[in-house]
Amino acid sequence: MKILEIVETLSPGGGQRFVVDLSNELSSNNEVAICTFRKKNKSDFYRHNIRCQIKQFTYEGTWNLGSKIKQFVHVFNCIKEYKPDIVHSHLLAFPYVILPAIYFQNIKFYYTVHNIAEKDTHPGIGAYFKKIFLKKTIKAITISPYCALSFKQYYGYSSFCMINNGCREITTTNLLSKTQAEIEGLKKTKKTKVFINIARIMEQKNHKLLISSFCKFIQNGHDAILIIIGDDSNRLIKKELDQINTSDRIFFLGTKNNVTDYLALSDYFCLSSSWEGLPISLLEAGLSGLYAISTPVGGVIDVITNNTIGVLSKDLSINAYTKALEQAWNIIPDKNTIKQLYQKKYSMKTCAEQYYKAFNK
Repeated sequence: MKILEIVETLSPGGGQRFVVDLSNELSSNNEVAICTFRKKNKSDFYRHNIRCQIKQFTYEGTWNLGSKIKQFVHVFNCIKEYKPDIVHSHLLAFPYVILPAIYFQNIKFYYTVHNIAEKDTHPGIGAYFKKIFLKKTIKAITISPYCALSFKQYYGYSSFCMINNGCREITTTNLLSKTQAEIEGLKKTKKTKVFINIARIMEQKNHKLLISSFCKFIQNGHDAILIIIGDDSNRLIKKELDQINTSDRIFFLGTKNNVTDYLALSDYFCLSSSWEGLPISLLEAGLSGLYAISTPVGGVIDVITNNTIGVLSKDLSINAYTKALEQAWNIIPDKNTIKQLYQKKYSMKTCAEQYYKAFNK
């Protein structure tokens, strides 16, 4: 089977990480190519993670409104040249495959909805076109039971199928010892516990809630630090976060190529999002054995179903999230048990097998 995966860039992000990992897994038994169509800052962040047997189609032009036509042509020509059996699009790629889906009648088109349906598109013409084309022409795949329900409620019909998000096997890198020294330098005592958040600074990830709650948590006398990994180039939000951060135990480390090392050296994983699909960062943390503290949003509620692997805050208030941090503090998680539970349900191997079956329907 020839499969073409289409995503706008390979910049830092859960959806982009998923495309690379799924492509790598599918390439074990299929011919796979990846098409990207935008050139932005850090747009090649995950490119070095792509297996050598995967063909890559890269758009080298700049990203601006005037270049959109060239981007459409690039995607169309990639499909025409590669002649895939399957075109699988993600994130902002959906509008770029509408015309190809009409033109190339002998190719099957799929689109993975990486978020709850109402947040996957903007109201108006974008939602209108998705409602039309995801019903028959392009098959929609949702990523968790909750996301599948949101799709049905938003569009009025069910997605083609639901496949739980998956994550690659998590291993540390040769930077582990250097990372350990870095984290030890951030700790206040030898007993300091490490909380970690992996998310770019943006409205959805709701870092204001996380920082406000963690400051309150520290004020209650807990020996802990919070490290935040992710793109922090959004100056407006970052400035606001710096203003509300009253603790010397919260550290913004920016983007990292060795996230798995930081996960291996942490004790708890924090997620404070206002909305979500089924975040890859949560799966990475779980496969690293980390106990999760999260807001009750999106597909997260399909993952954290009991206190064995994590705790959900009652709502999105500071008091509720602080209480969840307190609850997690009093639990001694079993890392091996957490790893096994995630591996059983959210491995990329299992996920890729389900995608292959869906492509063959």
